[in-house]
Amino acid sequence: MSTRVLGTNCASMFSIVIVVFSIVHQSDTSVARDKHPIILIPGAGGSRAYARLKNDSHASPSQLWLNMEDLLSPKRLSELFPLRFDRKLNKSYDNENYEITFPGWGDTYSVERLDERQRLFGHYFSTLVDALVKDPFFKRNTTIRGAPYDFRRTLNENQWFPDALRQLIEDTYTGSGSTRVVLVAHSLGSLYGHSFLHMQTPIWKKKYIKAYIAVSSPFGGTMKALKMSASGDILSAFAGNPMAFRKLQRSFPSLPFVVPDLRLWPPNETIVITPERNYTAHDMKQFFGDIGYTDGYQMMEVGKAGQDFFEGPTHVDEVYCVYGTKTPTLVQLIYDSSFSDRNPQVVNGDGDGSVNLRSLEVCRGWKNVKEITLPGAEHLKILRDERLIDQIKRVAGFHGS
Repeated sequence: MSTRVLGTNCASMFSIVIVVFSIVHQSDTSVARDKHPIILIPGAGGSRAYARLKNDSHASPSQLWLNMEDLLSPKRLSELFPLRFDRKLNKSYDNENYEITFPGWGDTYSVERLDERQRLFGHYFSTLVDALVKDPFFKRNTTIRGAPYDFRRTLNENQWFPDALRQLIEDTYTGSGSTRVVLVAHSLGSLYGHSFLHMQTPIWKKKYIKAYIAVSSPFGGTMKALKMSASGDILSAFAGNPMAFRKLQRSFPSLPFVVPDLRLWPPNETIVITPERNYTAHDMKQFFGDIGYTDGYQMMEVGKAGQDFFEGPTHVDEVYCVYGTKTPTLVQLIYDSSFSDRNPQVVNGDGDGSVNLRSLEVCRGWKNVKEITLPGAEHLKILRDERLIDQIKRVAGFHGS
């Protein structure tokens, strides 16, 4: 009798343990399913680049971008990093003596800290990633992935990118227990992400994509591209020569790709003033010719062909467009007789410091988009802005200390 009761009690206790374990397991699974892995798509300059001498079997890759020494003394960068544009083939080529690579596909190191020595200089997605990993679900290279690419080029030259990103998303989805992915794209990366999503079928997007977060996106171009094309940009300050990086930057097809969109800049708005003539956004062929950058106009036409960012992504459950405002941003260039071999005077307007407000606001015309403005958030510093980080955490289901 006592043995029978003992056996019955043991069986009951075992059943209770199984039930409790099942409830806890279901609870853990439910919590995990509320969390979503993140893939980071960087913008221009947001991926590490390395160079290796081809004819030296013992040579190892050395970091070319981003390297503080090369910014201070840009000779190596100017020799190894430019592309050569073939006007007949509409294609760009690297220095034939060097192999240029953008490593770290699927990993975060290449987009977290751009200088491999991890000094104060060169932080990119690092603040965001450091914040996310406080939740045990989010782990570098597993549930937080990076999608570095050759940011010198437009998508038509990086034709490998869509298939590679699709595979990365599917692998991340599977590795996270069939959990849909959150895409976080910054600046030029938003244009890559936007184009990628337009290539995918509605069924695929519904299965694999939870949300798309576009940050600081030049959907309608930027006046900064004209300044860089004509006279270089702020990176030249490191070398003490305003023109130090102009030739290098002009070799990148991704630069004229983001010149101001004609739908946002009307033909009666003067954006460049010189002693000889004035220019509007509708005078780009003349402008590029006058500054001695005829390749730029051809690169622009080739890069923009078939691309339209005024139509938002479809069949994505959540689309967010996040950008900064109220930071002085270039709206007009004024040159003296030295056009364009010296830095111009600038007239500023509203934007994020790099992209004009009218371009950032293009997403306002999309369907089913949540637009989030962050006053005072600068184009790059926004990636360290707690307001953006908190928004990404909410979308991805972050629960940490």
